Amino acid sequence: MTYQRGDVIWAVDPYRSGSNSRPWVLISNDSLPYADSEYIAMILTTKSHPGNRRLTASDWEYGGSPRTSYISPWTVGTIKHDQTRTVQGRLGVGVVEEVVGELESYIEAEESA
Repeated sequence: MTYQRGDVIWAVDPYRSGSNSRPWVLISNDSLPYADSEYIAMILTTKSHPGNRRLTASDWEYGGSPRTSYISPWTVGTIKHDQTRTVQGRLGVGVVEEVVGELESYIEAEESA
């Protein structure tokens, strides 16, 4: 089974040792090379940091989170399909577009003064 943009999946956590997993929101689309076997994703966290996007119940198309969760738009990774575990739900298109826009603001070239 492959996933689609907006899906929240549990997958490996590169920031912790061991076999722990964490939730990720998938932000890539079908134009990604190897789109059927890897995904670009942002982490979800329960910690509120400046710049995080807080998720509400209305942000979810289905599924949800038992705790208040946030997307960290600057924490991006590539996840291989065989590193995924389970699906937690799917976020709406608007939420994904919003956090991808935030990511773009962090990586676009800054204009010289």
